Amino acid sequence: MEDAAIQTGDCPQACACEACTALPAHTAWQVAVLKELAVLGLRMARALCEETEAAPREEVPDRRNADPLARLSRSVRQTLALQARLIEGAPVVAAQRAEQAATRKAEAVGDYEIQRAAAIARKETVFEVVEATIDFDAPEDQVEHLLERLEDLRDPADDAKFADAPLTVWITAICQDLGLTPHWPLWAGEDWAALEAVTWPESPFAKLYPPDPRPSPPGGGETQGAEAPHRPSG
Repeated sequence: MEDAAIQTGDCPQACACEACTALPAHTAWQVAVLKELAVLGLRMARALCEETEAAPREEVPDRRNADPLARLSRSVRQTLALQARLIEGAPVVAAQRAEQAATRKAEAVGDYEIQRAAAIARKETVFEVVEATIDFDAPEDQVEHLLERLEDLRDPADDAKFADAPLTVWITAICQDLGLTPHWPLWAGEDWAALEAVTWPESPFAKLYPPDPRPSPPGGGETQGAEAPHRPSG
């Protein structure tokens, strides 16, 4: 092997063969280091052989030269074997990393789709309430015009916005834009209204769902066979 094949410096360069260029950057650097070590080992082994051949036979005992040469040979073989394992294992590692990245992406997409579906469902609820408000409160000669204006507000690009604010905030804003006032008692029996009443103190439904002032009996259940306490008058 030519001396020019040995890379010098603190950062050896990977060779330009197809196997090495397909490796990740860090693995390619490791392969380049192993290549340099193998080349250095071969040079040392060659130098030892040349030294042994040049010396008179009586001056070179067999044990003195056999052991260093065997150690160098073994080191070179181990280095080349490790280099081969890195090259052969790189595609497996790359495939594992690609699979992990694909899994993370799928999970992220799944979370996004769930959030988007929830936002769209909330948006549909808002528009259903506003549409019912138009039918309930708007003058008959304005109903069709207001429904058209409401339809113009259905912009798919706004779907994500409906994931955050309480539904009554959106309903109130759109109704005000159309010159209407929501009639909240009509929707007090809806699940979303009951949920908002207990999760947002400023909800118009909070007044429609007052907390029960009666204390719970011991044990958390209703007292059997006992008369319920009367609320204080006044």
